[in-house]
Amino acid sequence: MLIQAELEASFQKRLKAYTIELPTIHEGHAPALHRARVASRRLREVIPVMGLDRHTAHKLGRRLKKLTSQFGIVRELDVLVSLIDDLGRDPQHASAALKRIRDAVIETRRSARERLLRKLPLRKMQRLADKLALSVDRSNKRGHLGSPTGSVQPSWGGLRLRVRSRAVGLKSAIEAAGALYISERLHAVRIATKKLRYSAELLAETRQNRTALDIARLKSVQGLLGRLHDLEVLIAWARQVQASMSPPKLNVWGDINSLVGDLETECRRLHARYMRDRTWLAAIADRMSASGASADNVRQRAVG
Repeated sequence: MLIQAELEASFQKRLKAYTIELPTIHEGHAPALHRARVASRRLREVIPVMGLDRHTAHKLGRRLKKLTSQFGIVRELDVLVSLIDDLGRDPQHASAALKRIRDAVIETRRSARERLLRKLPLRKMQRLADKLALSVDRSNKRGHLGSPTGSVQPSWGGLRLRVRSRAVGLKSAIEAAGALYISERLHAVRIATKKLRYSAELLAETRQNRTALDIARLKSVQGLLGRLHDLEVLIAWARQVQASMSPPKLNVWGDINSLVGDLETECRRLHARYMRDRTWLAAIADRMSASGASADNVRQRAVG
């Protein structure tokens, strides 16, 4: 089937994006780690629709999720260092306060990178890539002999239904977040937006859907909420460093208070932007969930 060939191409594209970064991750290259993490998330989105038996798909998905989480610990610290460096270029922020926070983040990142390299040596990350490739190859060969028990054959309808599920999840997250500034709920909107974006990208690659504008808008909101989350994490670090100062230096203490105030103001500004954008974000979720429902109805009528 055409859809199977297109999904195979999408899978190979994501697998290559993951494997090509592995050697430089162990050299401490932050962009490589970020790209590998994004590729692992995209692989998690394509694996469930590749026609693997459910047990294999679940096992590989779980391993990819664990990998993504371990990458994420270091990635968040990389982002914090970059954010602190950007803030340091603004003369309104006290360098002494930022230096204390940066030193604390750098030390934590060093330890996190060491743990990452112990838990995920290069050979282990490569073995996962090999396992992914082998599992998909075996599934393709079985497909020529008929569907094995417990497998889900690649199909346009199945992919559309996955997009629908992600869209419904985003709409629920938006409704749960409401109009109040609640960090955890906004973070849930960000994650749901990211999942829908990756599913929509996969659907677009099959040429069954034209969603370039919607995908661009999802990416925009993901970036906005990502920036908000990064600032909130930095505020938490600033408070932590402030609390650990013994004895406290009043000038640095005051500088950190001033920095936190500026960051909180920026967070409120970003939340206001999200509030302006959430109407069309919800509209995208509605449109994609309705499209998936239509695909489901067509499939059910065909089966009936």
